[in-house]
This record gives sequence, structure tokens and C-alpha cells, in this order.
Amino acid sequence: MIKITISYPVKMESWFDMDYYLNKHVPLSKSVFSGVLKGITIDCMTDENHRITQVTGALYFKNTADFYNNFLPAQEMLTHDAIQYTDITPILQISEIKLWHTPWEIGI
Repeated sequence: MIKITISYPVKMESWFDMDYYLNKHVPLSKSVFSGVLKGITIDCMTDENHRITQVTGALYFKNTADFYNNFLPAQEMLTHDAIQYTDITPILQISEIKLWHTPWEIGI
């Protein structure tokens, strides 16, 4: 399994419209990756004094091909939509999940 992490770093005088992001962009992204998206998380950093990023999204896929085969045809649309919710250039990271447990699998 792979994780695509999209982080929006803290920048002075930048803006981020969380309402638009959660209610418009995330559903758009979910529709682009329909059928291959295994999970999604959105984190909003709360520690104003120590945060490096203000928002981080993570998309989970079985493999990188599932991501790229859906992302590349929609890249222009997603990029254009991003300017509706922020002026921050995101940082993209692709990583391989080495351990995946849900709370009910580990008894929490």
C-alpha cells in the first residue's frame, strides 16, 4: 500500500480556505480516484507555535499505478481547483506503508 501525502507549509501572509477544501476539493479528489482510493485523512495542525505545515492530506492506494493512472488525466483540473482554496504550493510525498493496523485490529 502507498500513501500520497500533500502538505501545505506554513507561509507568512498566505491563506487557506478550509471550508472550500473540505467541501469542494476533497469530494472532487475522491471522485477522481473513485474505485482505487483506499482511504483518506485530512489533518489540520493545532499547535500554532510549532507547526511546520498547516494542513496535510493523505490519500491511500494499493500501488503507485492506481494513483498515477487517475491523477495524470485530472492533474490540470485538480491544480486549477487548488487555487480556489490556497495560494500555498503544496509538497507532495509518496511513501510505501510498511505497517497498517486499524484500531479494531489491535484492540483499541
